[in-house]
Amino acid sequence: MAQAPTPPGYVHVYIAKIKPDKLATYEKLAKQWADAFRKEGGENWITIQQQIGDYNTIAFVSFRKSWGDLDKLPNDREILTKAYGKQEAENIFKTASECELSSRIYFRKMRPDLSLRADQNDLARARLTRASYLTIRPGRGPDFEYLVKKVIEANQKLDTKAHFTVSQTLSGGAPSYVIVTTAGAFGDFDYDPGNVIEKAFGTEEANRFRTTIAEVLERGENIVWRIRPELSAPPQEYLAVNPDFWAPKVVAAEAAAEKPAIAARPATKKEKLPKP
Repeated sequence: MAQAPTPPGYVHVYIAKIKPDKLATYEKLAKQWADAFRKEGGENWITIQQQIGDYNTIAFVSFRKSWGDLDKLPNDREILTKAYGKQEAENIFKTASECELSSRIYFRKMRPDLSLRADQNDLARARLTRASYLTIRPGRGPDFEYLVKKVIEANQKLDTKAHFTVSQTLSGGAPSYVIVTTAGAFGDFDYDPGNVIEKAFGTEEANRFRTTIAEVLERGENIVWRIRPELSAPPQEYLAVNPDFWAPKVVAAEAAAEKPAIAARPATKKEKLPKP
């Protein structure tokens, strides 16, 4: 079995809120964008769409090794022009911009010291992700990180099946921290170890934990995202680990010999996003 890739140290996210009547158009453009980069190379990203939350919100997520990787990003117009010609490339950029209500870019640092069984948080094999977006009150970051480490300690002590990764926002604004759990299906989220702090450390410690959380947390929001492989340009490692998911049915064309050929996928787009 192929080894799942370990994400580099930084997460680069472009989030776009799409006009409700333009979502289908935006998805077509996103696919066209992804198809161009799959063919020409130069950049990889994973596209996700809110499944429980604002359905018209789409994010493009890339992993970086350092801040310096941002200096090496390819020229999207050149890639699209090479794939479709100058006029079509300009049309993709223009239409994508017209579809968006708003957009924002985030740059976050992965925090393996605040993550639990990160190797099991396997994005390459996932279909869904559940993300907790947590905004921490000024000056309370160290207190929050202490609480996360207590949660990790409790889960390890109880030998639960819980797993998650944590990233910390460096640029782009709130939230301060993002906690992500991957899943193959919604049913995977049914697993609930219960109040691990109380089970592991007792009622008194659990009460202190609840009090501190209330003091530290300014705002929290939980969102479930669906991974959109057809709108993504995944790294080769993802294709090696899970080809049936990340390489949409290219092989099926050979199986259907009696049929003309698999219909070409509708040209789609990936907006002019500085790929997350």
